[in-house]
Amino acid sequence: MIAESHISFHTFPARGFVTIDLYTCQNDIDTDSICRRLIKAFGISDADTYIQNRGLRYPAEDIKQEL
Repeated sequence: MIAESHISFHTFPARGFVTIDLYTCQNDIDTDSICRRLIKAFGISDADTYIQNRGLRYPAEDIKQEL
């Protein structure tokens, strides 16, 4: 789903509840597709989705040279 960054899953099996945090600086990522895939994978019947654009100021090029 993503080539970098991370996905965190917080599961509460006794309550049938999961929260998922997907963090990436890929601004062109297809969030609708990812949400659908996660909903299907977890068999979720009711979901709240919050999308926050992150990494908007992520540098396009390295600014430091390696020693």
